Amino acid sequence: MDDPDRTVRQRAFEKINEAWEPQVELAAMALNAQPGSGSFVSKSQWQSPVYEPLLLNRLSQDSLMRCGQRSAGMLAGWKPYIDAKKRLLGIDKWQWYDEFVLCGQSETLMPFDKAADFVIEQLSRFSPELASSV
Repeated sequence: MDDPDRTVRQRAFEKINEAWEPQVELAAMALNAQPGSGSFVSKSQWQSPVYEPLLLNRLSQDSLMRCGQRSAGMLAGWKPYIDAKKRLLGIDKWQWYDEFVLCGQSETLMPFDKAADFVIEQLSRFSPELASSV
């Protein structure tokens, strides 16, 4: 998925989807079973189908809702990143298989701590709010 050749990335993406195709019914059953406990809610002390996962993860429903709202609000922040990456890759239309390809190369090797600081520094140029949360 990170091959510089876009046709290789596209083929890899298609092969991954093909590999999952025979499992589509099993995956759908698994996903559909997740909220299955919802019918139990009316027969128990649970307030909602998400009550148990929230309880097990020590998370309040309010926190979950605020996380969802914040995540939705951050989606707009991806547009400049995707637009910049499209320019660097010389493509007009973004595809999921373009997500992991690297833009540019570096021969520099650095220790992990220095690399982590570098990533946070670069991230702060993109989104100071996101960088401060790391």
